[in-house]
Amino acid sequence: EDLIKLGNYHKSCPYYLSRELQHYADIIFCPYNYLIDYKIRRSLRIDLTDSIVIFDEAHNVESVCEESTSFNLTTIDLKNSINEIDSIIKKIDKKSFNGQSEKEELTLLKTTITKLIACLKNLVIRG
Repeated sequence: EDLIKLGNYHKSCPYYLSRELQHYADIIFCPYNYLIDYKIRRSLRIDLTDSIVIFDEAHNVESVCEESTSFNLTTIDLKNSINEIDSIIKKIDKKSFNGQSEKEELTLLKTTITKLIACLKNLVIRG
């Protein structure tokens, strides 16, 4: 409520105002994934240098760490990347500059992704 009042007074968005004011705060409360995930921490400009960090419900930290460093990559994603590579190769072919080395690297990448898809199709997961 106070942040909304402050935002109205300064004619500023309370969310972005709070992000600016965090640099002057002695205590900040936030979800711990904001601190654990480097990308979030960097985007919010959170600097933990010389800070004391206290985690509430720290038993959840392990799963948050796993989630912040994990991602899903499907064969559809891989096939889409091959389509993107083909599109880039076509653009290189249309340009007047010599993009032979880039084209060779992209072709190698395409071959590697194609082999990865084939391996994944043959993968047997035993439970």
